[in-house]
Amino acid sequence: MRSQSALYRSVSRIWKDLSWSRESLEALLKFWRRLNCRLSRSTCGHRRKFISRLRIMDSTEFGHIDPSIAEALPQGSFLMTSQADDLRAGFMTRWVQQCSQVPMLVSVAIPRGTAIEPVIRDSRHFAICSIRTDDRVIQRRFTQDPNRVEDPFVGLQCMTDVTGSPILERCRYFLDCELVGHLAMESDCRIYIGQVLSGRVMEDLEACEQLVNGNGSLRANGHSNGNGHSNGNGHTNGNGHVNGNGAHRSRRSVN
Repeated sequence: MRSQSALYRSVSRIWKDLSWSRESLEALLKFWRRLNCRLSRSTCGHRRKFISRLRIMDSTEFGHIDPSIAEALPQGSFLMTSQADDLRAGFMTRWVQQCSQVPMLVSVAIPRGTAIEPVIRDSRHFAICSIRTDDRVIQRRFTQDPNRVEDPFVGLQCMTDVTGSPILERCRYFLDCELVGHLAMESDCRIYIGQVLSGRVMEDLEACEQLVNGNGSLRANGHSNGNGHSNGNGHTNGNGHVNGNGAHRSRRSVN
């Protein structure tokens, strides 16, 4: 009643200003009440439908992250390797991402406390090898095992390029990097940032569909040319064949 009286007084002032008749004012009030009633019923109906579509959440679910979102983020199957003196180490990770183009930088996230971390800090370099998702041998070999004492690269065909980090010859492609920084956040992982000094595709380009630049060739300055085959310094030429004498240098065995 109080709200209707206030509404009546408001409309009365308008009526006095506009010199409306009493019949016009009563018709206006009747129309307004009918419209307000319809709007209230419509709003309540839509509110009930909206609430029925909401997922009921208790206080412990606020801030929850849907696991499918994390799975949708870019990831792959990569082996991070490094060597300091005679000590070699490797660790499988899913999180490798280009973070700069000039110079070409990549960021790699690995868990804290892995055996490869002191090797990277001592050598100041590392390599990233793209591994096939169905290569169970490599995935089992380089899964973190605190009781492992032997060299995990024993029995695997390896080579080195610029930095001397071991590179698997069975990988899809590799990036040879110099360590330029790392981030130690309050989390379960550390991030290592490396400047790419060389990179090469080791398989047919059609099998390397995950390469970012589309044609599979990687160079130390972050650009590409040719069709994906490499010359002696880890770059690519225009006809897809290996030239120069650096190819023999880059494939020296470390086994």
